[in-house]
Amino acid sequence: MIEDQPTAIGMMCGSSLDGIDVAWVHGTDLLHFSTAPLPHYLRERLRPLLGDKPLTPHEIAGLDVATALAFVDAVRRSGYRGRPDFVACHGITVAHDPARGYSWQLGELATLARGLSTTVIGHFRSHDVAAGGQGAPLAPLFHHHLFGAAREDRLVLNLGGIANLSELPAAGPIRGYDLGPCNLLLDPLYRRVTGNSGFDRDGDRAAGGRARDDLLSPLLDHPFLRAAPPKSTGREAFGPPFVEAFSAATDAAGCSPADTLRTAVRYIAANVADHARRAARDGAWQRLILCGGGSHNRTLVGEIRTAVAPLPLETADYHGIDPDAVEAVGFALLGAECLRGTGQTVASITGGPGEPILGQIQPGPGYANLVRRLAATAAP
Repeated sequence: MIEDQPTAIGMMCGSSLDGIDVAWVHGTDLLHFSTAPLPHYLRERLRPLLGDKPLTPHEIAGLDVATALAFVDAVRRSGYRGRPDFVACHGITVAHDPARGYSWQLGELATLARGLSTTVIGHFRSHDVAAGGQGAPLAPLFHHHLFGAAREDRLVLNLGGIANLSELPAAGPIRGYDLGPCNLLLDPLYRRVTGNSGFDRDGDRAAGGRARDDLLSPLLDHPFLRAAPPKSTGREAFGPPFVEAFSAATDAAGCSPADTLRTAVRYIAANVADHARRAARDGAWQRLILCGGGSHNRTLVGEIRTAVAPLPLETADYHGIDPDAVEAVGFALLGAECLRGTGQTVASITGGPGEPILGQIQPGPGYANLVRRLAATAAP
């Protein structure tokens, strides 16, 4: 019965560090969603670590706790009054190198559990990476639940710091993989070329520019973009050095700030379209669904719509969920699966073997009773 379903909080802070997403979820239904800005002090403390500057063990441990406390504060400021049965927190990824056996997220679980007085699940990537998988993206596991259809082959495109694509056929295994940079390129590029803080809201600045198509071929000839799935990426490949190289190429071509931003938007759209073509099935994909922060960038969405035509394109709103909330809701669902002890089929997504149970658990008050309740609501 629906009243026996747990109330969970799913939390996410993507690689663009634009905010902490908080989704209150009852069973599979979204109750409330909010985004809290990442505190300035935390962003400044993270900067050296994300820039590969050496930090002492004490500094890193302090950042792990400070990140958790920021997540606790985001819940308290979410505007929803309730008592969660558990929290599923993806944390902030600061290092991702599955070839070396790690994908590391900040957000100390015991601090979260203590601060929110509940059980916390985190480190969703670690088990798969330890088994030889990519550990990411995990979004296809919940995209299938939120957007899959029994009679339609669909693609779901998440436009976060990194863009990733989920293939959701009506029949057969789902697939998913990272495509390359999205907001991890657009946001710092905007700050670099305009001297302003923040980001290009709605893509308004890019809308006034002219894309330099002659620059796209060498920019698209990146080994990660050309690689076949399974694949995942992050700041290591598309962080500040990549942004600087992109900016240098447009500067050398005499681009204005608006031209540079429009060229970046078209670059992302061209990469999406190329991957969509490579994902072609025996029959055509029947729609492309957008989610993530980049879905609010009207110029980017327009470029993607043109690049993938005639494939119909729509945002997650049309399916009853806020595009910004999708990942946070998804991790709440994965957290429940972890507590139930349900393994996930990841081979066609991450390349990892078997059906690993994804997530590490920090038990909180009422943990044993929570596990019994979830076992009673598990699918037969």
